[in-house]
Amino acid sequence: MRFCDRLILIILYALLLITPILSWRFIENPLLISNLKETFILVSIVILVTVYLLDNFPSKRQVSIPLKYPIMGLVVTSAVSIFGSKSLIVSIREFYGLLLLVIFYSIVYVSMKGEKERVRLIASLIIVTSFISVYFLMQYFNIDPLGLRQTYPSATFTNQNFLAGFLSTVLPLSVAFIFITHQKGLKAIFSLLAVLLFISILFTRTRGAWVSVLLGLVFFFYLVRHDGLLRKRGIVLVLLLFAVFTTAIIGLDKNERFSFTERFRSIFNLKDSSNKHRLLMWRSSLDMIKDSPLIGIGIGTFDMNYPKYQGKYLRLEEYANYTGSTIHAHNEYIETAAETGLLGIGSLIWLIIAIFKYGMDIVNNKERGERLLIFGILSSIATILIYGLFSFPFHMPTTWMLFWFLIGILGSMTLQPSVKTKYSPVWVRIGIVIIALFLLSWTTRPFIANIYFYKGYWHGKNGRWEEGVNSFQRAIRINPDDYKSHYNLAVLYEDRDMLLSAIDEYGRVLRLYPTHVETHLRLGNLYESLGDHDNAQKEYKKAEEIFPNSF
Repeated sequence: MRFCDRLILIILYALLLITPILSWRFIENPLLISNLKETFILVSIVILVTVYLLDNFPSKRQVSIPLKYPIMGLVVTSAVSIFGSKSLIVSIREFYGLLLLVIFYSIVYVSMKGEKERVRLIASLIIVTSFISVYFLMQYFNIDPLGLRQTYPSATFTNQNFLAGFLSTVLPLSVAFIFITHQKGLKAIFSLLAVLLFISILFTRTRGAWVSVLLGLVFFFYLVRHDGLLRKRGIVLVLLLFAVFTTAIIGLDKNERFSFTERFRSIFNLKDSSNKHRLLMWRSSLDMIKDSPLIGIGIGTFDMNYPKYQGKYLRLEEYANYTGSTIHAHNEYIETAAETGLLGIGSLIWLIIAIFKYGMDIVNNKERGERLLIFGILSSIATILIYGLFSFPFHMPTTWMLFWFLIGILGSMTLQPSVKTKYSPVWVRIGIVIIALFLLSWTTRPFIANIYFYKGYWHGKNGRWEEGVNSFQRAIRINPDDYKSHYNLAVLYEDRDMLLSAIDEYGRVLRLYPTHVETHLRLGNLYESLGDHDNAQKEYKKAEEIFPNSF
């Protein structure tokens, strides 16, 4: 194996094995963990693309990428949605992330040279996922040697929903490996790992993950049974194993306040607070779609558009006591339609259909092991897509990265041996490196700014005014478009009666995030204290439109 090929493989292993275990101790906001994982993924992909281009650009060989037309459709409709965005920089950054993942898919496709590499990568992923499951269960029973536990055990992830989405994606692959391997010892190990993942998913108490993994496994066993790869007896034994463990766990947990049985029953209870909230989000999101049906409100801008659409429903009696908001719609298809319009959701549906059609087409004339792997991959993808009906896996960095990785692995099963191309001229290689360095800087700036933001937040919380101001100002210099730093800087200015400076910063917040209700309220209070009653009333009115039941 040549050096560049080996380096590409190392980066792929790093993405699969390091991303899930990345975490952050003693943080104020667990979302920084997702920010860390996302930054690591994007930086790794930039490096991956750089290595690939240095070794292969310009290439004279024609490589036909599977699924290229539906993927191009998704990319183009996402790009077009930027023209309808209220925050150009937010949409550009979101589109940039999508574009990198699409390129990542292409490199996975052309880089996988054979079945052994595919199997080793996925087997390594399953093993790392199992370690995360063990750590999660240790946290659940109050054993946390790494000190990473948040409010609820979530191992190395932001919260239990992010963890559940990741575990659910890997479980069908683990089940597939039970049947792929021929050695009894390995069968027993993968069976144990599959049960471990299954138990962990139950203990996350994430109902969307329960439904998605159940349907994902049913889909897997349907495929292998329909294809004649497994006898009914083998399938019944595996399902019986899962049923026994599930029954035992439910029995042990039945006396707890939020028992598994109670959680499962709440799935069908429309009066459940979580279900009620989802209905509110979906109704508000559908109004977004009605307002901009063709190209959407702009990729990545759901959270800043949502509050003004939610406002009218908060006037209804059923939501009279509700004062929250949301970052995502908790349904990826509704959110995609809202952000990228009917063109975007149409492209996504086209891609989903194309993935499963492609998988079922290539399964013919494959050996038993590869057929099982294809069915395992398709079932994992199906699990992600089903979870997308209740949550936001496309915005969970590790799970979304796995989605594109698995499609790339699927495509690589039809790849013909590559032909070595000549090295590119020195000036081209220098240009590639310069562009890569620029992209690495641009990619890491939001994360670095976030670190200074949380430093500023911590200083401000503990009464260190000057250190807090310095941290927020540094965060703004690194990432001027971060409304959170502007807002918290304004609060510190207001605390020291620097009212004009505070008003300036609040104005910047509203230019970046027009529906930030706290800013409208604080700005209204400032205008009132300065005797500017007209502007104060304008700000109060805007705040009331967003959260009418707060007044």
